[in-house]
Amino acid sequence: MLEAAGKRHGFTVVSTQSFCVSQQRVSSTAIRQALANDELALAESMLGRPFAISGRVSHGRKLGRTIGFPTANVPLKRRVSPVSGVYAVDVYGVAATPLPGVANVGRRPTVNGVRRQLEVHLFDFQSDLYGAQIEVVLRHKLRDEIKFESFSALQAQIERDAQSARVWLAERNNVQLRPSNGIENQ
Repeated sequence: MLEAAGKRHGFTVVSTQSFCVSQQRVSSTAIRQALANDELALAESMLGRPFAISGRVSHGRKLGRTIGFPTANVPLKRRVSPVSGVYAVDVYGVAATPLPGVANVGRRPTVNGVRRQLEVHLFDFQSDLYGAQIEVVLRHKLRDEIKFESFSALQAQIERDAQSARVWLAERNNVQLRPSNGIENQ
């Protein structure tokens, strides 16, 4: 069909080999499926780079700051994200080097969120990011998004998520954690 159109309109069709990674043909469908199945390493190998979500930081309800976890909120608007859950992340576009953090991608059911959103808490960071364009690289999935019985239960889980993300990112970077960040070295 394409070759016939080429003859009619004066272009040549060249058949090429499919590009495969881990014996799987690379396609946008395969990449989305790997991301939906929490296979970040496979998606990264097919993309040739880590999966990231970019966007402009906007004002939210500012609930995170009331419990000690201010977040940079990036509305996903009409974009359909193939991922959902809580992740250890690196954030680009804020400083000269990527900043570590923990992020949630989803609807935020505990606070009756309706729209899908990316919320990122940066570790040891205190500046205003409103209006900044950031790129959030998802490095490791920590858990699925769930609804908690109370805001205090959510706060306790965020504390555990932040600790898990710090440990995972430090181990990946082979970095000695500082005692001041609330995690004891063993």
